[in-house]
Amino acid sequence: MTDPQQAARFTWFERQTNALAPYAIPALKFVSPALQPLYQLSDAVAEGAEKFFKGGDEAAPRPPSNSYGPVVVFSSRTVRDASEYRTLFAKYASEAQGGGGGGVRMMFSFLDRDASSPTALQVAWYDGPADYAVQPKELRDCYAGTEETDYTLAFGGWDESLKIKARQDAGGAGCAYSFSETMAGYLKEPAEEHAADFRTGEAPMIWVSRRKLRPGRRDLAARSFQKGVDRMYTNAPAALGIIEFPDPSDPDGVWSLRVFNEFERGFKRHFPVPSAILFRMVLNVVPEWADFPIAFSFSARAEIEGAIESNPGNQAYSKYYFDEGGDLIGPEPDFGKGF
Repeated sequence: MTDPQQAARFTWFERQTNALAPYAIPALKFVSPALQPLYQLSDAVAEGAEKFFKGGDEAAPRPPSNSYGPVVVFSSRTVRDASEYRTLFAKYASEAQGGGGGGVRMMFSFLDRDASSPTALQVAWYDGPADYAVQPKELRDCYAGTEETDYTLAFGGWDESLKIKARQDAGGAGCAYSFSETMAGYLKEPAEEHAADFRTGEAPMIWVSRRKLRPGRRDLAARSFQKGVDRMYTNAPAALGIIEFPDPSDPDGVWSLRVFNEFERGFKRHFPVPSAILFRMVLNVVPEWADFPIAFSFSARAEIEGAIESNPGNQAYSKYYFDEGGDLIGPEPDFGKGF
């Protein structure tokens, strides 16, 4: 039986296309090898024409769909004592995200239910590197991992000062860090022109994943990904972040982040069916995916269930809920603060 709350989120036409997704997407992937060269030729012609009319190869400013001033930091950290960690991180996160103005728009944690030892998943959004909130010593002393077990990722506009602060948060334990200078996609600036996209009043949905690509295809996939994101940026205004960067430990891996701050104008519009976005992504990007070794979703239950109804492939994410179970450590995200 269809959940009435979810049914209201989809039109009759959308419910029909949702039902067809498990069949249509594999069919499009099957024909993609024949159609990808046409996309690549079209891209090459368009890029050549742009260079010709602009008078050469001089570097142009990055478009908004490939820019990022904010920083999202994601960490997976082994902890000595889960109960002590809960208490200390909740206090730290509430103080970091609290108060007026912007700065820190999300700062929360969950304990990884699938890890063999107590492991904390941490997510934070900073409007800029200067907003990074260094963890207190008693919290840093909770960590017990190594560079083989623990990792921290920085998506977006990090700088050297943020790198220093993030490494300081390792405390006496080990942690591997990824600070990539090559990113595709964007994190939206929290400016007044985007106020309605930050101040939606809905619970956000945050996805973090590590994707394994077909061997030798990462650069091509990144270019096609950016072409799709160029359209998503304008079509899905409440998608505050859609960004990927190369996994430094794997020549065929990428780290991915999605931040949807509204179901309709964020999630649904970033991948509408049917649309030029869908065909670009399913024919050029999705076929390059080989595996999802790591995939986390953080949201209210209704958000991810709606995403799965749209595309059953979203079931691959390990799901953590803001609104039930008492598992959330720290406050819920507040993207509208300061607007």
